[in-house]
Order: sequence, then C-alpha cells, then structure tokens
Amino acid sequence: MSVDLKDTDDKRLTDAMAFGAAGRPGEAILIVRDLIRVTSNCLRKFGLLYYEMCWLLEMGSISDARTTFNEMQTQLSCIDGLDSRAFVATPPQDTAQDDLPAGLAVTLHFAEAKLLIKEGNENQALVILEDLMSRYPRQLSLPEFRELGGEADLYRGMLLANADRWLEAGEFLKQARPPKAYRAVWSYYLGQYYYTVRDYERAAKMLKVSMTANMPPQWQSRAHHMLGLAEYHLSHIEEAKKHFELSVRIADAEYIRRNNIWGWLEKTSLALGQNSELERYRQMRAASESAEVN
Repeated sequence: MSVDLKDTDDKRLTDAMAFGAAGRPGEAILIVRDLIRVTSNCLRKFGLLYYEMCWLLEMGSISDARTTFNEMQTQLSCIDGLDSRAFVATPPQDTAQDDLPAGLAVTLHFAEAKLLIKEGNENQALVILEDLMSRYPRQLSLPEFRELGGEADLYRGMLLANADRWLEAGEFLKQARPPKAYRAVWSYYLGQYYYTVRDYERAAKMLKVSMTANMPPQWQSRAHHMLGLAEYHLSHIEEAKKHFELSVRIADAEYIRRNNIWGWLEKTSLALGQNSELERYRQMRAASESAEVN
C-alpha cells in the first residue's frame, strides 16, 4: 500500500517504515499517528491507518488494531472518486493497472485477514485470503502489491498447514515472500511441508534454516522434533536423537506425548545400542502414556 504525501510528510513516513523494519513498531506508530492527525485527505489517511494497524498487530495490541481497522473502513466513505456504497455492495473488478477501487479492496481485505489471524479466527482469515487471491490476481501482480502478494502466499500457506492441508499449503509456501520477522517460521512450515511429501533432504535444510537465535521456544521445540524425524529418515540416527533430545528440553508435556518423542528417543537409542538410555526413555514414554490415561 503506497501513500501519496507531500515531501516533508513523505520523509517522516519513510522514517516510520525504517523503524518498523528495524523491529521498532512503537516509534513507527507515533510518527504515523502524527501524520494522520494533520491530514484531511481520506485516501492518505486510509493508507496511514493500514500501516498503523500492521504495527499494532506486530506489538500484540490486537484490540487497538481492530479499532484502527474499523477506522480504515470509515475512511472509505469520504475518498474522492470512490462510490463507497457501490464498493461495499459489489466487489470492484480486477484490473491489470492501477485502479483505485480494486486497490482499496485488496488492501482492506488483506488487512482484515491479518487481523483475523491475530484474533485467532483462522478459518475466516483463510476464507478471506482465498477470495482475495482468486478475485484479484492481476492487482496482486502489480509492483505496488508484489510485497503484499508474497505475504498473502505466506499466510495462506500457513493457514492451510494449520488445517492439515499440507499438499495445498506447499503451493503457496514455496512462492511466498515472507517479511523478515516471519522468515524463521516460514522456513519451519516449508520444512514440514517437504517432510510431508517425503523430501527429507530439503526438509532438513529448511528446518535448519528456521533455527534462529530469536525463534520462540515453542517453534524451536517443533523444529527440533521435525528435524529429528527428517534426519531419522535420512539414516542420520545420531543427529536425529540429538534433535529429539533438544526438543524435549523445551517442549511442553502435551506436545511430547502427542508426537511420541519419548518413543522416538527410545527407538534411536535402540538403533545406536545405547541400552541404558533406551531403558530411561522407555520409562519416560510409559510415564507419559500413563499420564494421558489418568
């Protein structure tokens, strides 16, 4: 989404974008709120509100992001050259050129999908993304929306994966252009996709890439577990066991039980002839299974 501002305001927006890219969304928001306050142009305000909403989501301020999204919708009623009633009643047509109604529709629906994901409504977010991407392929191919389109591929792939629709998810994950903040999680999802289709070498490669220093522990435990599985199928038993052990150090008990990681440690210990560890992991598996029954 581009925003047409006068030179001084454009410089301030550039500064805000730099803060956002540097992981400092709070400072970015302060700038765009000042810009929103001084502009009377509804189209400019719509674009600035979009940036504000995205940075609020990054900060975890979800209720504030919902308020900002609602204000984006309000601005539609006063944008010059836009029939807001027709816009709401009938989706604008897709075009292969810069088109105000179609561009606004793309931005608004993508913003709503991002918001719904953070609100935990993944099913509805997926519906909106699927409709957006099928309805506006030509708009999404324009340079202005290339970055947004790459993010849409990412979110659609992740949502399909979360719904255990991995074969469909892979199509979008492979062509996604993730923002920097999502690259580790994208690598994890792509690695699990490759594992699902039994391309274990690519799975292992992408899962290793996903393991960055700032990756949240929940994702680290998943990545180590999936990498252990990929290494096991590549007959790298010692590596597999190492990653299963790293996974159980940080995974919660439910994740360990559901994925039988104690059982995998038992199996790799047996393959390596490590009898004392075999017995220890056998006991851990039995205790985990007993806890589930109780």
